[in-house]
Amino acid sequence: MSALRVWVAAPAAVALIGLVSVAALIYRATSDPSFAVEPGFYDKAVRWDDAARQRARSLALGWSAGVTLEEGGLRVRLADSGGTPIARATVRCEAFPNRRASGRFAVLLTEQDPGEYAAPMTVTTGGSWHVRVRAETGDGTVFTDEQDAAPAPGRAR
Repeated sequence: MSALRVWVAAPAAVALIGLVSVAALIYRATSDPSFAVEPGFYDKAVRWDDAARQRARSLALGWSAGVTLEEGGLRVRLADSGGTPIARATVRCEAFPNRRASGRFAVLLTEQDPGEYAAPMTVTTGGSWHVRVRAETGDGTVFTDEQDAAPAPGRAR
């Protein structure tokens, strides 16, 4: 092989290896189901002070949200500081498994009994799930909460 061919082939081989490596990294980064970007993260960052005030208002209410992942879906029990169920609220949740954060579910829960809200949801994997709860009553009171919950053993599909 002539010296000219070596000087042309060597940089071409290095460039080809670099392109293949970059393509492999892009594929891996975009196809990993455990990787997720927080939807609307920039807007949430801009409105961080509003979210902090809402968390403070929710803490001041003293309400609680008991979150349960069941075979048929998601269940939330809302109660005030005295344990009295909070009825007739609009309850929305976003839930996702911590190990597969790209698999998000946004659900509107319906009231089953006073203070007991449920929605069908397929629990796709075991382990810890992160659940964000937002409840709004008829008088405009808004309660938010975030917590981790785990499905009952053997219940994940």
